[in-house]
Amino acid sequence: MTDLTERQTQVLEARMAGETQKRIAARLGLSIRAVASHEYRALLKLHTHDLALAARRWRALQREALVRATT
Repeated sequence: MTDLTERQTQVLEARMAGETQKRIAARLGLSIRAVASHEYRALLKLHTHDLALAARRWRALQREALVRATT
Protein backbone atom coordinates (compact mmCIF):
# COMPACT_ATOMS: atom_id res chain seq x y z
CA MET A 1 0.00 0.00 0.00
CA THR A 2 1.16 3.53 -0.65
CA ASP A 3 2.73 4.86 2.52
CA LEU A 4 1.07 8.15 3.33
CA THR A 5 2.04 9.84 6.56
CA GLU A 6 -0.61 10.16 9.24
CA ARG A 7 -0.97 13.86 8.45
CA GLN A 8 -1.21 13.25 4.69
CA THR A 9 -3.95 10.70 5.39
CA GLN A 10 -5.82 13.14 7.64
CA VAL A 11 -5.65 15.91 5.05
CA LEU A 12 -6.57 13.65 2.12
CA GLU A 13 -9.54 12.15 3.95
CA ALA A 14 -10.75 15.59 5.01
CA ARG A 15 -10.46 16.87 1.44
CA MET A 16 -12.33 13.77 0.22
CA ALA A 17 -15.07 14.66 2.73
CA GLY A 18 -15.34 18.11 1.15
CA GLU A 19 -13.47 20.22 3.68
CA THR A 20 -11.54 23.22 2.43
CA GLN A 21 -7.84 23.61 3.08
CA LYS A 22 -8.62 26.61 5.28
CA ARG A 23 -11.04 24.62 7.46
CA ILE A 24 -8.61 21.69 7.72
CA ALA A 25 -5.83 24.05 8.73
CA ALA A 26 -7.95 25.56 11.49
CA ARG A 27 -9.12 22.16 12.76
CA LEU A 28 -5.63 20.60 12.78
CA GLY A 29 -3.80 23.71 13.98
CA LEU A 30 -1.73 24.01 10.80
CA SER A 31 -1.09 26.75 8.30
CA ILE A 32 -2.99 26.62 5.02
CA ARG A 33 0.37 26.23 3.29
CA ALA A 34 1.17 23.14 5.40
CA VAL A 35 -2.21 21.60 4.53
CA ALA A 36 -1.60 22.30 0.85
CA SER A 37 1.84 20.70 1.11
CA HIS A 38 0.47 17.54 2.79
CA GLU A 39 -2.23 17.31 0.14
CA TYR A 40 0.25 17.80 -2.69
CA ARG A 41 2.61 15.13 -1.36
CA ALA A 42 -0.25 12.68 -0.86
CA LEU A 43 -1.35 13.24 -4.46
CA LEU A 44 2.20 12.67 -5.67
CA LYS A 45 2.39 9.37 -3.80
CA LEU A 46 -0.90 8.37 -5.44
CA HIS A 47 0.54 9.36 -8.85
CA THR A 48 -2.02 12.00 -9.71
CA HIS A 49 -2.69 15.72 -9.50
CA ASP A 50 -6.46 15.20 -9.40
CA LEU A 51 -8.18 15.00 -6.01
CA ALA A 52 -11.09 12.88 -7.30
CA LEU A 53 -8.74 10.33 -8.85
CA ALA A 54 -6.60 10.32 -5.71
CA ALA A 55 -9.71 9.59 -3.63
CA ARG A 56 -10.62 6.61 -5.84
CA ARG A 57 -7.06 5.28 -5.72
CA TRP A 58 -6.82 5.73 -1.94
CA ARG A 59 -10.12 3.91 -1.35
CA ALA A 60 -9.04 1.09 -3.67
CA LEU A 61 -5.74 0.74 -1.80
CA GLN A 62 -7.58 0.65 1.52
CA ARG A 63 -9.93 -2.08 0.23
CA GLU A 64 -6.98 -4.13 -1.04
CA ALA A 65 -5.23 -3.83 2.33
CA LEU A 66 -8.40 -4.91 4.12
CA VAL A 67 -8.80 -7.95 1.86
CA ARG A 68 -5.17 -8.93 2.42
CA ALA A 69 -5.58 -8.55 6.17
CA THR A 70 -8.62 -10.83 6.26
CA THR A 71 -7.19 -13.63 4.11
